[in-house]
Amino acid sequence: MVSLVALLLCGAASPDSAGAVERLQKAGIEVGGPFTAEEILALARGLDALPERLRVLPGGRRARVFLDSSRAPSPSGMAEPEWTTPTTFVLTPQQGFVSFRDETLDENERRLLWRSRAIVHLVLSRWDE
Repeated sequence: MVSLVALLLCGAASPDSAGAVERLQKAGIEVGGPFTAEEILALARGLDALPERLRVLPGGRRARVFLDSSRAPSPSGMAEPEWTTPTTFVLTPQQGFVSFRDETLDENERRLLWRSRAIVHLVLSRWDE
């Protein structure tokens, strides 16, 4: 888990990303791995895009979203399988795949979009269960 204190001490967090970590934790989602401050903000934006009633995992459940940079990159940045344990959702680096839907975005914008989408996927899959 990336702690708020660790992010602030290493300079990887701005006040905005620290707030993003807090919002994710309040939703029941812990963040782990070498996420950038921008990626953490993107994760929180994905959560914020959901209807308010869905922004907390159901039944007090918890989940961990983990960026595993040792895995091979994938177009979506999600590992196969994405749930490696009942509570750990694994993301990977992205390989720069461009689809017609995101072709106007640069590589960084595309990566941040897919990080936001990953959180939506994580939350909705928990609600679907």
